[in-house]
Amino acid sequence: MSQTLNVLSIDFDYFQKVSKDVLMNCYPARLDLSTELSIFTWSGYYNNPNSAKELQTVGILEDELNHLKI
Repeated sequence: MSQTLNVLSIDFDYFQKVSKDVLMNCYPARLDLSTELSIFTWSGYYNNPNSAKELQTVGILEDELNHLKI
């Protein structure tokens, strides 16, 4: 007997619990970056003590995620 798996793909940004200040200060502009450039960009944010501390405040929107669980 075969089973069907239904997958819903949603942009990961939807589930982030993040303040406007952190978005403005620590996230790259709304650009689609290549993998290499994305790694370089995020490495810079995480290696900077100020932005790294702000990024530690980012969480997940539990209620939204739980709505997808069946």
